[in-house]
Parts: sequence; C-alpha cells; structure tokens
Amino acid sequence: MKQISLFIISLLIFTSVSGQSICDSLSFIHCQKNTIQINDSIRSKLTKILESGNIKIVHIGDSHLQAAFFTEKVKQLLYQHFQENEMIASPGFIFPFSMAQTNNPYFFKVSYTGQWLRSRNVDEIQNSQIGISGITVSTSTPQSELKIKMQNQKYNFKTKYFFDKVILLHNIDSSINISANNRFGNISNIGSTWEFNEPIDSIQFSFSNSDTSKNLELYGLILEKKNSNVQYHTIGVNGSMAHSYLKCSLFENHLKLLDPNIVILSLGTNEAYNKDFNREEYIFNLTSLISKIHNTNPNAILLIATPNDHLKNGVINNNIAIVNESIYSLTNYFSFGIWDFYKIMGGSGSINNWYKKQLTSEDRLHFNRKGYEIQGELLYNALIQLIHN
Repeated sequence: MKQISLFIISLLIFTSVSGQSICDSLSFIHCQKNTIQINDSIRSKLTKILESGNIKIVHIGDSHLQAAFFTEKVKQLLYQHFQENEMIASPGFIFPFSMAQTNNPYFFKVSYTGQWLRSRNVDEIQNSQIGISGITVSTSTPQSELKIKMQNQKYNFKTKYFFDKVILLHNIDSSINISANNRFGNISNIGSTWEFNEPIDSIQFSFSNSDTSKNLELYGLILEKKNSNVQYHTIGVNGSMAHSYLKCSLFENHLKLLDPNIVILSLGTNEAYNKDFNREEYIFNLTSLISKIHNTNPNAILLIATPNDHLKNGVINNNIAIVNESIYSLTNYFSFGIWDFYKIMGGSGSINNWYKKQLTSEDRLHFNRKGYEIQGELLYNALIQLIHN
C-alpha cells in the first residue's frame, strides 16, 4: 500500500498540471465532468484491487482502439508512474493486424511469410474460430514465419516495451509445430508459452504444418514482463459492435486467461452509425456482452466509456444521444461504472469544435493521433481520480 500511496501522490501532481493544460487550451472540453461514475459495490472491488498491488486492465472496442493511439497514451502514462524507476514494461495483448491486411498499431512492427486468410467478428460468416481479439488469421502453408518487433527505437517512449514471457494463442493439432527464437514452447489447450531469462523486445516464430488439409489458426499474443504490477491489454477491431464480440467463440477462454480486474468497453459508435439502428436491439446486445463479462470475471470492475459525438452524412448523428441514455438505463440492472466521454468532450455538436482545433480526421467520426492522445490523457486522469477517491 505504501507503494500505491506514493504513486497516487506523484500522479496527482502530474494530473493537476496535465489536466489544467487541456482545460486551458480546449475550453469546450467539460473537464469538471471528467470522472468515472461508480456505485458502492464497485468501490469495494476497487479497494481489493489496490490492496493486491496489481492492476490488470482489458480495454475492448472498435476502430477507435485498433490504431491504439488512444489506449497507448493511457498505457504509457500509467506505466510511467506505476513502474517507478524501471522504465520498461509489458506490451500486453497484441494482434498482428498486418497479417490480416488491416492497419496495425504503431508501437510494434509485424513481418511474416506464408499465405494467411483472415476471419473477423464483423464478417457475416466466420471461417475460423475467433477469440477475444475479434480476428483470426489462418494458413495451411507448410512453412511460414512471424516476427514481432517493438518500435522502441523509432518512437520516443518514456517507457520502453520489453517482455520475458510470451503466450501465443493458437489451435492445437499434432500436425502443427511452432518454435519461437529457435525454441519450442510449452503447449496447453490455449496455445504455446515461452519464458526467457532476460527481457527481449522482439520474437520470431517459425510454423511448420505436415498436413496442409488442416489450418494453423492464430488468435493473438500476450507479451508479458514478469513482476510488473500493471498490465494494460488493448483489443479493437474496425467496425466492431457489441454483438460482434458475442460471435467470438473463444472470448470467455481468453478473457479468463487475461484475468483482468478492470474491463473497459468502448463500443457504440458503429451501432449508432448503422442506418438500421434500433435502441432495443442495441440494449439487448450490450446486455448480453455485459453478462458474458460478468459471468467470466465476476470479481472484475466493468467500466463503460460512452462513444464520441460525430457526424453522419455531414450532420450530427443524434443516435449517439440515444446510445448514451441507453447505457445509463442499464445501471438499473447491472453494476458498472460510466466514463461519459460524450459529455466530457462537449456533448452534441462538439465534434465540430474538435475539428476546428485540428483534432479529428476529415470524416469528423474519428480523431487524429493528437485528438486520441487527448482522449487518452482524459481517461488516464479519470482513472487516477477514481483510484484516489
């Protein structure tokens, strides 16, 4: 607890300076509303998390998370203070999106060989099992490779990414052999695990398949640094909605493995953008996903972030206000906290203010990197305030 207390004090100093800077330069942001609303049940769970000295966060969402600008800001700020003087930390859960021919998070590079097919939770038909990542790549190529390299040298992170434990999530078949850095791992029902004596920032997998009538399926990787008291896992797929993750057959298995004590949901944008948006259907699917998370990790705190204001066909999308109200209505039936980013950013029409400050992309649906980093700093500040109170 002494370590946590010192951590909180240092963060409060940083937060007051950082938060004030945002409020001074971007007056349309409602900084006074930048809190996470919780009940007594969540407060009790939070106390137990802080007593354990380990914070394990799984943040699930859509395209706002796949690019990782938003969540990397949160992760870096948390790591810099939790890790104290040791400025290296775990990358967490990642997926090699480049293998699926879609945009990859910027903080790691993917190189690979072989012919790979993708299956996503947003596709009408899935050709493979899908886990918590919301996406799977598969191949029947006899010999293939995958290399993951942290971009520590390219980007000026204060905290560098290294890992000494790797869990590769994949299907199990006797025809498939996998090595990492020229070593075979320990195989279990969820995939293969390797542990290393020293932290590393890259890893190369070699895959061999003696029966090309069968596919090797990759569901993602967990890159951990042992003895780290913070883990932050980002999961996001472009176009995802609540019902997209309900289609992931391995969702529960992987969520149990990650064993988060805080789960954050950042969904609702794509439901609101859908031309066939239906409030009752949205509530049904979100309720189902909340139930799945609660049943899988009953001791975890669930936080829901409301989606941002945006334009649809050149005008304000009023469905966002309906999504926002619907999330609040579910607190009558479920225990979860709310980070109301919709109101924090300024409410209806505020996306135009963000656009004028050059913080969004031209579609005024997504933010640009600077905008996402501001969103990340706001969430970070709200999390720290939650811990302090």
